[in-house]
Amino acid sequence: DGLFGFNLRVPASAGVFFLMYGMLHAALRGPAAWRWWHVPAQAAITVLALALAVANTVAFRGDSLYQEARGAETYAEERRAAGDLEHLQRGYEAGLQLLARAEALLPFDARFPEARGQFLTAMGRPEDADAAYARAIALNPYNPLLIAAQAQDRARLALRRHDLDVFDGAPDSGVPPMLDQ
Repeated sequence: DGLFGFNLRVPASAGVFFLMYGMLHAALRGPAAWRWWHVPAQAAITVLALALAVANTVAFRGDSLYQEARGAETYAEERRAAGDLEHLQRGYEAGLQLLARAEALLPFDARFPEARGQFLTAMGRPEDADAAYARAIALNPYNPLLIAAQAQDRARLALRRHDLDVFDGAPDSGVPPMLDQ
């Protein structure tokens, strides 16, 4: 995903490169090549190049925080497999903090609230997960996987309210569904 739902970073990076190349080329040709009408155009090109560079850097940082959060999720799942519930919760909490930072950088990206919903579901907090999925659906309303994830989370929440857990085949034991496996 790029800034507008498609990969904008590669063309933006290439655009910055060619704009900077053009400005450097004009600078190397010397003052004789500069005309009074080139100065405002070069200033505008410089501002545009810097804006694209900043946008590209922010998008890259958001992606790196997302990958760190997914790494924390992997760590948590490894702790679950080892039966270490304390570190399992710590891994998911660290992932949630990273996702919050990423969402602050890129509030229009639906990946972050979706991942937050997945983490919260795995932690046994379906009420909070439902709000996260609702935010992701508001950002990307035509994604059927988001809608299905929210529906599954709402079904789990409704079953828990009635002390049923058909996902595990037994009455609710009080342990969050992903932690008791």
